[in-house]
Order: sequence, then C-alpha cells, then structure tokens
Amino acid sequence: MAIRTKFITSDTFQGPHVFRGTILIFENIGDTLGMHKHGPDTIHITVVTRGSFRVHGPEIGEHILKAGDWVDWSVGASHEFIAQEPDSHLGQLLKQPFGTKP
Repeated sequence: MAIRTKFITSDTFQGPHVFRGTILIFENIGDTLGMHKHGPDTIHITVVTRGSFRVHGPEIGEHILKAGDWVDWSVGASHEFIAQEPDSHLGQLLKQPFGTKP
C-alpha cells in the first residue's frame, strides 16, 4: 500500500474553529483508507480531486466517487475509501473547535 499525505493548516479562524486540511494520494489501485468516523465536534468534507474511489460504510452503503464528487459527512457516519485508479487523490477539510488536536 502506498498512500502519501500532505497536511494543510489555516491560521484563519471563524469564531472558535480552526480549519485543517489533508490531501491523500493513493498511488495504486486498491490502496485503502480504512474504516473510520468523526465525532460530533467535527465537520468533515471530502473531495475527490483525481481518479476514483469505492466508498462504503454501514450507514451509507456503497458508492463510486469520481474526480469532482464530494461528500459532506454526517457526524458518526463510518466510511472507508478504496482507490479504483492509480494516482487517485482525496482532499479532506475538517472544521474543529480551536485547541482540538487533529
């Protein structure tokens, strides 16, 4: 498995929140970001910026997302990404309360 990560942090605050971004680069077909979910204090948005992914979870079923597709996740929705093409990329934006660790 070969997933590279680039972290983006903004010093721009909106009220008591900080924005954190991550770009995940999946080098090979089948590379996987394992099943996970986010807590009630986190808004999590994912954008497919290159390639395609199979995304699935118990609350959401199974879907294919392609470049340009995005998901604004519900709190607590479990999800996993599996790359369907080489060199597929995900952009993720987390909005967290100020002082929260990523």
